[in-house]
Amino acid sequence: MSTKKKNEPSCEQEYRELFNFAKEAFKKDFKTSYNSFKSVAKNGYNIELANDAKYFMAIHLINELGVKKNSNEACRLFKEVFTRPNAGSITEQKTK
Repeated sequence: MSTKKKNEPSCEQEYRELFNFAKEAFKKDFKTSYNSFKSVAKNGYNIELANDAKYFMAIHLINELGVKKNSNEACRLFKEVFTRPNAGSITEQKTK
């Protein structure tokens, strides 16, 4: 028997909302944006959404936006996003 209430959002919905929050935060608060993307990237509910978050994390890292510049980590994230088989990329993201 499930303890989830009828109108309670799913984990995937919550991560999608956090992803959208991170995109909005990107306009004014890079540190909050990076930390939000990092939380989304750790999710196991939607690999495409996690990859999109990793893409944005790499953008932060390579351009020193709210975090210390780390080109090696940025390259690792870009490589992970664009070389994973069957994983969506930022260009395929469909946000609601």
